[in-house]
Amino acid sequence: MTNRDADSPQPDASGPPPPSSPEYTLWTLMQGARQAEARVRLSSPAGLELRILVDGDVVAAQVYGSSAQLSRDTEVRRADFERRGWRPENPDAPAAVAGPPSIHVAVAQRAGVPVSEVLDLTHGRVSAQIAMRIGGVGASDLTAFIGGETTMRMALRLGISLPGAGNGLVQLVGRDGAIGIILGLLLGRSS
Repeated sequence: MTNRDADSPQPDASGPPPPSSPEYTLWTLMQGARQAEARVRLSSPAGLELRILVDGDVVAAQVYGSSAQLSRDTEVRRADFERRGWRPENPDAPAAVAGPPSIHVAVAQRAGVPVSEVLDLTHGRVSAQIAMRIGGVGASDLTAFIGGETTMRMALRLGISLPGAGNGLVQLVGRDGAIGIILGLLLGRSS
């Protein structure tokens, strides 16, 4: 992740997200009059982009292929801010009700599939509806890809002619990366 000292923010050239890329605030912390936020936006086909802002300036940004890794990194960053004296925007507000992270909801809405299917996908389980939305492959092709094996249909859907090249890709990016690629395919079809 591109990192800068959050106590001395510097503007980032990335600017605001384009109108076609909705952005969601995951958390907001305050330190006096200063405000820090973690925001996430879809960055198809690459994945999910986490942006950390302090007083409106981007101080860190990274694209993730895995929502699980994004969630872990977001919580680490929040804990780091809190160690340095930052506190929730409204400490008296009741704790958030447990539910799917807002990014899962955003992906589901954009892809036109139930949130439960997006959550299942992030855990490596692929539904027939997700496969149908992606097109050209079945759920078994996508499941095999997550497991490290590329079928001929999956290779063709990825735009490569040999399944062995797809196997090499999965070995390179790992299971979470394969899930991120599938999310990218799903969101690419939804645009």
